[in-house]
Amino acid sequence: MLSSIFVLNKCKEIVSMGSRNLALSWEIPGLYSFPLRCSSDLSTYCLFRFFGGYKLDEVNKDYIQYKQSIDLLQQKYSSLYIEICYKIIIYLISERKNKTDNRYFICDNKEQEKQYFEYLQENQNEWLLFIAYFSKNLLNYLFKNYEQAYFDSIEAQKYINSCKVHLPASQYLFYATLTLIANYKNSKFEDIKLVESINDNLTTLKLWASHCPENFQHKYDLVEAEKTRILGQHWQAEEFYEKAIQGAKKYEFLHEEALAYERASEFYLALGREEIGQFYLRNAHHCYTRWGAKAKVQQLEEEYPQYFVGVTNQGKSKGLSTTISTTGNDGTILDLNTVLKASQAISGEIKQENLLQNLMKIVIENAGAQTGFLLLNRQGKWVIEAQGTVDSNQVTVLQSIPIESVNPDNSTPILPTTIINYVARTKENIVLNDAAQEGQFTNDPYIITTQSKSILCTPLLNQGQLRGIVYLENDLTTDAFTSERVELLNILSSQAAISIENARLYEQLEDYSHTLEIKVDERTQELQEKNTTLGATLQKLKATQDQIIAQEKLASLGALTAGVAHEIKNPLNFVNNFAELAVELTEELLEEIETQKDRLDSDTIEYIEEILQDLGQNVEKINHHGKRADNIVKGMLMHSRATSGERTLTDINSLLAEYVNLAFHGMRAKDSGFSIAIETDYDDSLEKINIVPQDISRVFLNVANNACYAAYEKKKAVGQEFIPTMQVSTKNLGNQLEIRIRDNGNGIPPEVLDKIFNPFFTTKPTGQGTGLGLSISHDIIVQGHQGQLQVETEEGNYTEFIITLPQEV
Repeated sequence: MLSSIFVLNKCKEIVSMGSRNLALSWEIPGLYSFPLRCSSDLSTYCLFRFFGGYKLDEVNKDYIQYKQSIDLLQQKYSSLYIEICYKIIIYLISERKNKTDNRYFICDNKEQEKQYFEYLQENQNEWLLFIAYFSKNLLNYLFKNYEQAYFDSIEAQKYINSCKVHLPASQYLFYATLTLIANYKNSKFEDIKLVESINDNLTTLKLWASHCPENFQHKYDLVEAEKTRILGQHWQAEEFYEKAIQGAKKYEFLHEEALAYERASEFYLALGREEIGQFYLRNAHHCYTRWGAKAKVQQLEEEYPQYFVGVTNQGKSKGLSTTISTTGNDGTILDLNTVLKASQAISGEIKQENLLQNLMKIVIENAGAQTGFLLLNRQGKWVIEAQGTVDSNQVTVLQSIPIESVNPDNSTPILPTTIINYVARTKENIVLNDAAQEGQFTNDPYIITTQSKSILCTPLLNQGQLRGIVYLENDLTTDAFTSERVELLNILSSQAAISIENARLYEQLEDYSHTLEIKVDERTQELQEKNTTLGATLQKLKATQDQIIAQEKLASLGALTAGVAHEIKNPLNFVNNFAELAVELTEELLEEIETQKDRLDSDTIEYIEEILQDLGQNVEKINHHGKRADNIVKGMLMHSRATSGERTLTDINSLLAEYVNLAFHGMRAKDSGFSIAIETDYDDSLEKINIVPQDISRVFLNVANNACYAAYEKKKAVGQEFIPTMQVSTKNLGNQLEIRIRDNGNGIPPEVLDKIFNPFFTTKPTGQGTGLGLSISHDIIVQGHQGQLQVETEEGNYTEFIITLPQEV
């Protein structure tokens, strides 16, 4: 069964196809037995025709025919439905008697309309209430009663659910959204709520347009154009207006094409682009006339009488055609497509070179000129910045040739300066149909020499300011520049002036941006250099700070050890001295007993000798441990004086070789059986570096001693087949030098590796090390010389100490 119920946001067919299906439903046998259904279909069919943009006189005939049929059915609901819709048509096709009040189109006055709506509400007929309020919303919007249209749309919204998936609902969304935008600046309404509603409706329209672009794309584009207009986004608005016009035209929605033209004309007129605005307005007038909306045509002529002089009484409505060319056959008609494309091509360029090329080509092509020149004012003088000819696509730009220049081939002026100066002074057009024979410029040297025929010189004005001059010439014929072409050029000149000014500002902005970029780069370079300097200074400050901290630490430790030396060393001296004295006394006592043993019995002598022997052993242990304590105190004193020397230029290879050799002989002195193989690899490219030689030598001696000790201890454990080896090398790393001392001993266990640089930590047996050697070495290298002291080890195989020192401190 065919029905008027269409879910349009899912429909892929255009409105006109739906209307034909509805008309057929009236003729299907059997459907007539459902009078309410059939009459509803007829009313909806007429609405389809109306919203499909059909000529209003045709829709009117349909309404008259089907209204009579519906009246025969005696269905009150259907009669009211088609009557409301019919009154929209009657209102549009009739000349308005009351030119100021459109609020009561359903009834003759306010009281009658009030009773009408009360009747609908009493009968709870939400569909008819929606149709009635929507009809009022539509007409009040079309005739610019925007505030009343807003209130009507609010009332219609209350009953939208009655036809949410039917044709009127989708049309309501379109006109209600336009109504919201029209009231955006109305202080009675809250802008925030309006914007929210507009955005929500746009989202819905966009969704519908994606499913059925034939019906909804141009509607979406027009609403988007109006939105961007109120937001001041002019370029976007121009694009959306053009899309809306072309979309409505393509799918023959004549009434919405007219509406799009009308809103676009208001947009351009508000921007001061009067020529383009006038042409859009005349095309809207033309479309409304073709549609048959006499009331709307009348309203436009009353609102803009200055633009429709001579149009109202012509007897036929020519208006503006988008397909008639400017051949001069009809002086009131121009090719709007040409105007739009040319205007868009000009406005679409922002770079001056491209703009001048496009502008010159468009002007020559559309004005019917052979040659053309574009003149700009540079530092108070008019110069040629673009020149071209009709038979060449090449346009010469940005050569800044003064207009007073002479052609070097024949010594004639290149332009009539009297005409150009006149236009520059008066800001008026100059059109000469036969320049050599008539007009006030016949004595110009250029015209005398060239015997010029048709000349057109026009100013490019923007807000009253002269931005440039276009000079055109045609020497093939007289009267080349018709009034239509002059009018077309006037329209384009307004856009050209704006674009030239925009290009000039853009060029200035680019120059400023480039200058600013150079300054930023220079400043950035300066800051980077300063940052580098500050970074180096900071590193020096940190190194100095570390040295100060180390010195303070050592000073504190020195103070401590000085106290220890004062408090402990003196008693130790007494202990050691008296222990040695006690040994001597014990030996003397034994000697005395030997001389007196004849006087003592043998048991007494044996007992005394045992006591003296034990006493001697105890005294020897006291003396031994006293000396060990004395060595610990001496080590602490050495730690506190680690960086007390002055820096001097030192040959690191020689210093290293000397103290490695000293470590070897020191070990040999303690144990005559000690032996170790020493492998060296010194880098001869190393230069002398600034160090404290006493401190660095102490580091070399400590590390070499540890290497000798570790390798020799492994030999004791493994046996004679093991060969203790120490590898010593130096290497030039550029800004740094590297010293490596490696032994093939047992390595360092992982669990103690992190502790080896702690003071008083040692892995040697008790009495063989103080645990201060590596701690002192670490402070000397890291804090005293800003270097690094690292260790690589493998338990059971080797240990290698890596010392890194800066070449320049």
